[in-house]
Amino acid sequence: MRRGWLGGAVLLALFAGEIPARGESMRATVGLEYDDNPFDVTGPGRAGWVSRLYLQQAGVVTGGEWGEVHLRHEWGLKRFWKAEDASTTAGDVLANAVDCGAVWRVRPSLALSLGSELKIRSVQRLSREDGYLRGALRLGLETEPRPGLAGSLRYLQGVEDARGGGLADAAVRELAVDLRLRRERQLAGSVGLRLRRVRYSRPVLEVDPAQPDQVLEGDRDQRDLGVEASVGVEYNGTVLVQAGYGCLANRSNSPGYDYLAHRVHALVTRALIAEVDGQVFLSGQFRRYGESLPPSEATPVEQDEYEQLLLSLKLARRLGERLGLSWQYRFSRNGATNAEEACRKQVYALSLDLAL
Repeated sequence: MRRGWLGGAVLLALFAGEIPARGESMRATVGLEYDDNPFDVTGPGRAGWVSRLYLQQAGVVTGGEWGEVHLRHEWGLKRFWKAEDASTTAGDVLANAVDCGAVWRVRPSLALSLGSELKIRSVQRLSREDGYLRGALRLGLETEPRPGLAGSLRYLQGVEDARGGGLADAAVRELAVDLRLRRERQLAGSVGLRLRRVRYSRPVLEVDPAQPDQVLEGDRDQRDLGVEASVGVEYNGTVLVQAGYGCLANRSNSPGYDYLAHRVHALVTRALIAEVDGQVFLSGQFRRYGESLPPSEATPVEQDEYEQLLLSLKLARRLGERLGLSWQYRFSRNGATNAEEACRKQVYALSLDLAL
């Protein structure tokens, strides 16, 4: 059944990719980054340069008062200038994604949507990067019963076919409900609830009753159920401010995977001087596990708390109608609360955006 859903998503996405779209636009982004930890290792890493090339093509296949059918294709390449170790050559990551969607307006206040997405990620000569083939089908219902009040119901079913040793195959089912309220022209708020069920193609972990310090693999596949509640606010005046908070509770039939996570994010964008826009983005997550396992090959580190932090500063300027230039600084921390087991990195990026 999992392969059937993947095949359906692949066929629909590939078929959509051959359909010409009107009003089609294409953008290209060329970037150069200096990364002080490009291979995401804990402790001191090998700093180096990374090149990026990103292409996006999007357009409307057909549309009218009844709705529209749209298509988007994305292609990206990340090339490392320095090899992960002295015994290998430099690696790269290649990603290719197609998204096709349709919206049918049943009435002015009610719309149905259907979509398919496919993404292929290929990794060469990098041990800490994972390749995969990901496909999904989406269904949605959107309504606006009165001005300023809107809601949506979305369902997604997809699969992920791992192409490396770091990931496991997974089948995903997700149901989400969102409610958005705009009381004023500049101020809006939202609340949401999401249920996510994941079945992995890896066995559950079990503690050996005879040797409590040993972890064994069971004869069942791991299954997780996540429930997330979120709230958000947006202010759009002389400055654009978006902020949100989410609480995710994950329950698993495998010991060591139950956790409670708190997520926050904030985005501030403002026009500065000389047609330069400034942007600050902050995202953080704190995760506490309900049960920790002793260190083993499956769980090499005994970990009951996990932190994730991302800070981004960006300056961007349009250089005419077809060209844009941006500079970005990113700091990230990802890993256990123990400083010795966390991965830290700083990235300085310069990119050129071009409308083709």
